[in-house]
Amino acid sequence: MQNEEKYRLLVENIPDVVWTVDQNGSTTFISPRVENVCEYTPEEIYVAGDRFWLDRTHPGDVEKVKTACESLFKSNKMFDIEYRIKRKDGNWIWIHDRALTTYKNGGVIYADGVFTDITERKRAEEEINLLLTITKSIAEAKDCNAALDIVVRTVCKATGWIYGEAWCPSSEGKYLECRLTWHCSSENLEEFSKKSKEFTFPPGIGMPGRVWSSKKPEWKKDATIDGDFPRADIAKESGLKAAMGIPVIAKDKVIAVLNFFVRRQRNEDEHLIGLVSSVATQLGVAIERRQAEDEKAKLKEQLYHSQKLESIGRLAGGVAHYFNNLLTVIIGYGSLLQMETKLDDVSRGFVQKILKTAETAADITRDLLAFGRKQPSNPQLIELNDILEKAKSLLSEIIREDIKLKAVLTDKDCIVMADSDQIKQVLMNLATNAMDAMPNGGLLTISTDVVELDDAFIKTHGYGEKGMYALISISDTGAGMDAKTKEKIFDPFFTTKEVGKGTGLGLATVYGIVKQHNGYIDIESEPGKGTTFRIFLPLN
Repeated sequence: MQNEEKYRLLVENIPDVVWTVDQNGSTTFISPRVENVCEYTPEEIYVAGDRFWLDRTHPGDVEKVKTACESLFKSNKMFDIEYRIKRKDGNWIWIHDRALTTYKNGGVIYADGVFTDITERKRAEEEINLLLTITKSIAEAKDCNAALDIVVRTVCKATGWIYGEAWCPSSEGKYLECRLTWHCSSENLEEFSKKSKEFTFPPGIGMPGRVWSSKKPEWKKDATIDGDFPRADIAKESGLKAAMGIPVIAKDKVIAVLNFFVRRQRNEDEHLIGLVSSVATQLGVAIERRQAEDEKAKLKEQLYHSQKLESIGRLAGGVAHYFNNLLTVIIGYGSLLQMETKLDDVSRGFVQKILKTAETAADITRDLLAFGRKQPSNPQLIELNDILEKAKSLLSEIIREDIKLKAVLTDKDCIVMADSDQIKQVLMNLATNAMDAMPNGGLLTISTDVVELDDAFIKTHGYGEKGMYALISISDTGAGMDAKTKEKIFDPFFTTKEVGKGTGLGLATVYGIVKQHNGYIDIESEPGKGTTFRIFLPLN
């Protein structure tokens, strides 16, 4: 009797569930611990009969369980498997179940066993596998969009959420736009995806906007009855209910918001939020690393391009200086020959053509000297706004009627040490280039400002010395240019114009003059979006 009491206390207090079933599947004994694991009382299990466990076994595991049971009762082979069963609350749990046949009674075989709830262990294994799979896939993704697609797709398939999407900040950073979606096969979900892409969310609006602002996950048990869910109606039409939003953070900024949906109401699951947040963290780290690599490559390319222009500039300046001496001789002797009174009209015409061609060559040489920073310069303290006012008057006379000129000059002092004539030349060359880019008319904007070049600017742009600078911006609404053209735009003799319609030295001259003034110049342009040149000159 004492041994029976001892055995009873042991069975009732161990964390595992002890059970006995007959060969028909009916439970004849089960320890009270089953209520903690499955939420069913022993009495409910006894009354349910032989189908209780099989009816609650996951469809994907039924055959495995049947096969193991047959081996147990027919071959006396140990029953030792892991499978899923449904708790009373509808959630699936993993159990590790072990049993042996122990005795017969009236021709009926009985088996004693014990099962352990291994849901947490399984979840941990699945999480590790999911994170490893996603980390490897992200590393192999060719760009940010591909990485986002991998994460959305993989999370949906691994967690059972039937629809996923990624929202990313617009280029201006003012709102979120839908970058991509993934869903299981369903016409309703395709319609939801299509309509969702028509939405944009500013900070704090809708689940994506709120997650963007707070940098924290959000969960909706049923989005279709939530007043703060702008897509509630289309979600209801598509049969979607529960929703989850997770931020993807890189460099302390939300670079994307992941949203997931299922077709049933679902209470907040902290474990799932933690899992998907871990995935989002991996994605953020990968994107941050890739951005750093891209930035490093960009800075390396900028340095290479700068060094190339420096080398070409030294060569061009040296050649131009030597060539300028030859032209001086040609023009000098040509002028003397032109003064000769014995020349007939034909010969005098030839001399005039020689002199005109030599003058053209001299202009080109002057541009090359400017590019090579060997052009004579007369720097003085000047107010850039005054120079631009004068240049504005000159430009107003030469630009076409279909181009509108707009000047936006700062009220701050823009005093720099510069050659006013060379600065005017820079403005004329850039304005001429802008007009050529707007054959059908447009807007030419010239503006000034005072800016500071700090460590962040230098790191981002790959050039500059810290300090205060006067900024001149020249923008057009023309055709713009692609990345390949931008790389060569300051190269001497590079031009996109037709043969005979440009020397290709205009922008090279601009580059040389800016450098001669210890300044910097950059360009922002995209096909169809116009071009902006920015010139930074040290303030005095």
